[in-house]
Amino acid sequence: MHRPRKRAYDDVCEVTADLFLKFAGWTGMLAPAGTSGPVLDKLEKELIAALKKPDVKELFNTLAFTPAGETRDEFRRFMISEIAKWGKAEKDSGTKIH
Repeated sequence: MHRPRKRAYDDVCEVTADLFLKFAGWTGMLAPAGTSGPVLDKLEKELIAALKKPDVKELFNTLAFTPAGETRDEFRRFMISEIAKWGKAEKDSGTKIH
């Protein structure tokens, strides 16, 4: 799958083009286990609203951040898939990630 280049990295060589490696950093917001549904709903609603603001979009673009998904369920599924993917990569490579 081809992803468009980030404007912030126009002058940087793409590692994937030269070494066939693919990795990406990501970040998210988590709440403590047991946080009530209404609190999670409120946080989700406010975060979605913040990510849609033009100044936040511009800041994210400047930092080469791309918001992916909107709901906590989408993020939960993403985290599960990333843990499985990188866990397999660790196992297959024989390395140990601490």
